[in-house]
Amino acid sequence: MLILTVQIEDAATSALQRTMARLDAATELHEAMGVGVKQAAVDHLVATKNSPNTGWWGRAARMVSHTATATEATVIYNQRGVALRYHGGTVKKKVDGPLLTIPLATVPVVDGTRKPARMMGSLAFISARKGHRRGLLVEGEAYTPKKGKHAGQERTRPKKGGQLYYVLMDQVTHQPDPTVLPTEKDLSAAAVNAAEEYLTTAD
Repeated sequence: MLILTVQIEDAATSALQRTMARLDAATELHEAMGVGVKQAAVDHLVATKNSPNTGWWGRAARMVSHTATATEATVIYNQRGVALRYHGGTVKKKVDGPLLTIPLATVPVVDGTRKPARMMGSLAFISARKGHRRGLLVEGEAYTPKKGKHAGQERTRPKKGGQLYYVLMDQVTHQPDPTVLPTEKDLSAAAVNAAEEYLTTAD
C-alpha cells in the first residue's frame, strides 16, 4: 500500500485556511479534496500506464481509494506492487520456493493479464543460467524415450521451433519509476481545484 499525502503550498493556501477555520464541516472539505486528488491519480494511471497487452495498471487505477478526516485527506494505492514500481526494489524467490516466472510478450492475455505457466499446457524447461536467470520455459511436446531410465514413460521435451514463453529468475530488480504518480504540481492543483469548487458550491 502506497499512501500519498498532499500538502498544498501556493497562493491559495492562506485563503483556504482562513475559510476552513470558519467551516464546521472540515471533513467534507477534505473529502472533496480527496476525491479530486484520487481522480487525478486514476486519470494519470489510465493515460500513461495502462497497456493494451495487460490490465495490471487498469486494475491499479480501479483500486485507488481515499479517506478523509477533519485534518487531512489521504489517497491510497491498494494494488499490490505499485509501491515496488514507484520506489524500486528487488524481489527474491522464497527459500526452498519456486523460481520467479516472468512472462514474455508471447504469452497470451486473458481477462487483462498474461496467462500463468500452469495454464499454458505442455511446457519444457531449458537450463539457461546467466546472472540471476536460471532457465526458460518453452513450448513443449510429448515423447516417449526408447532408451534410458525413462524408457517407455511419456516425457516432455522442447518443441522444435516452439515459442519461448517464460524466463525463470531467482530474483528480479525493479528500477524506481517516479512517473507512477502525477507530478507534485499536478496533485496540488487537483487538491486546490477540488477545494475551490467545494467552497464555491458551499457558498
